[in-house]
Amino acid sequence: MFCILHELDPVGIANRHLHVNYIPKGGYFVLGPNHVWSIEGHYKLSVYGIEIYAGVDAYSRYILF
Repeated sequence: MFCILHELDPVGIANRHLHVNYIPKGGYFVLGPNHVWSIEGHYKLSVYGIEIYAGVDAYSRYILF
């Protein structure tokens, strides 16, 4: 698999090793439990009538629903 990737995109592989495309992620500060909830939806199966949602407490990373 990686042999094919080396043939198709040698510049991308070189940049990946040099961290040229590296973008640092920003951090965030949460005051306490239940102060910020992160809610996300997964819509890939919505064509079949199935939608999956999840809610996570940003402080404790506890799965709420």
